[in-house]
Amino acid sequence: TYWLTYVSETALHGVLCKGVTYPGISPRPILSILPLTMPLCDTDSERTQLEQGRLLTFVRTYDLGNVNSAENEGRVEETEREETTHLLKLMALAVKNGRDYKAFELARLMPSLSSLEMAARYASKSGRAQLAQKINNLLRNWDEEKDEEKDDIFVTG
Repeated sequence: TYWLTYVSETALHGVLCKGVTYPGISPRPILSILPLTMPLCDTDSERTQLEQGRLLTFVRTYDLGNVNSAENEGRVEETEREETTHLLKLMALAVKNGRDYKAFELARLMPSLSSLEMAARYASKSGRAQLAQKINNLLRNWDEEKDEEKDDIFVTG
């Protein structure tokens, strides 16, 4: 087990505790750096690395979304951009391998309307008309939901 001393965006820093709950003070403990990775199978493939990057950016976005401050808004936008990049790359990989349902599921995870539009453009350019149609239906539903939310705000507000 490790006694954690610091958590960064890419690694955990801690002291190894051998057979005890707390680290000893003599001899002086050695700080270990543990990479912050997700336990995914087949760690050498491109798909797994993209999924890992997407999961880490999702965790960062969730963590930053819990703290409301002006400086975090820029970070949230940056992590959402990273998440969109990972999702689009994963979608491109799924389309390339002929897995349209997987590509559609990845499109449903897109964090913004503009990223969903990019996914629809990519699907139509890659010759997947049925996938592009499904994503366009998702876009229409997204617009309808946003309009309903605006109506609810005006009615209750």
